[in-house]
Amino acid sequence: MLGVSTHRTPLFGRFILTGAVLGVLAGLLLGAAAGPAAGYGALSGPGYLALMGGFLGALAGALVAVIVDMWLGRGPGDGQPPVGH
Repeated sequence: MLGVSTHRTPLFGRFILTGAVLGVLAGLLLGAAAGPAAGYGALSGPGYLALMGGFLGALAGALVAVIVDMWLGRGPGDGQPPVGH
């Protein structure tokens, strides 16, 4: 009987979405704390920071997912062909 091994992988979409949501929230909080910028509307600063935070948060979430995937993928015999093949 051959042993079956499973490779657990993170759900990349959830990591990216979580990072994006946290980035948007951080951008909104930072924009609200900074106050309105001269020459722009009251919501322009927080809006731009939320957009940038969402992008950077999604990027960070994807990076964390890749690192977790690499960390979970390591194990005894990893990278070796199965016995009998």
